[in-house]
Amino acid sequence: MYIIINSSHLPLQQRRLIIHNNHCHLLYFIILIFLFFNNFILLCNAQQHDTYLTHFEDPSKGLTIFDSYTYRDGTILLQLAHFNEDESCIDPNLNLDIVFPNGAIKPLNVSSYQIPIYNYCMLDDVFINSIINEDTILITYFYGDNAATTIHMGMIIDWDGNWLQNIELGIGIGKINININDDSGFMWTRQVNDTTIAWSQFIPSPSKPTEIKKIGSGFISISPLSIITSFQMFTSSDGGNGFTLVTKIQKSTDYYITDPIWEVHAIFLD
Repeated sequence: MYIIINSSHLPLQQRRLIIHNNHCHLLYFIILIFLFFNNFILLCNAQQHDTYLTHFEDPSKGLTIFDSYTYRDGTILLQLAHFNEDESCIDPNLNLDIVFPNGAIKPLNVSSYQIPIYNYCMLDDVFINSIINEDTILITYFYGDNAATTIHMGMIIDWDGNWLQNIELGIGIGKINININDDSGFMWTRQVNDTTIAWSQFIPSPSKPTEIKKIGSGFISISPLSIITSFQMFTSSDGGNGFTLVTKIQKSTDYYITDPIWEVHAIFLD
């Protein structure tokens, strides 16, 4: 398990990744292994079963960690960025690193010409980056800067940073939920209004894992007497998909005003 410490808007030279390591069995010794290749220092604390990895970048680049995603095997996908003076935008390029469980770091040279420039100032919603499987990585961005009508796009690249395809995820600013089963792909969801959630499902092609296909989409709606206050996607142990909804009844029934009533719903998709 990786835990990123000092990652929010800090110089990259202060970044530290903690890697859970089950191979440290000595309880009373601290083993220091200095790897002089690529400026890495790997510290293995035997008593706490943790491995500390520090990677130093050129401070003049001014890079910070903008986004991170941890794959099920412990591999981390990092996006690094340089913010402007008031931190309202980042430089218009993709700086992606893959951090492997053995401590190796692989920079990806990803072409970003197809990403409209305004994405680099939509910092609260843009670049939801995820590892889909051992062949593909998902980079999200928007086509259109109006929050209600923008097209949420996905760029699929391989683990070498090569472009594979673009896919349209949905209309509006949505969320991504990667399934625990690689074959089940991922879900895109968006709350359309107070009573409706839109969803789409994408999976790797069984015959070609580097090709991502849309296999379904739809809407989940609740009673017009209630509103959705929050929702969350989840996956079941067998790779199924579901929603949890928190709703509140706040409208009148037969001219009788009810007190607000909160409900929690669990909805499973076939």
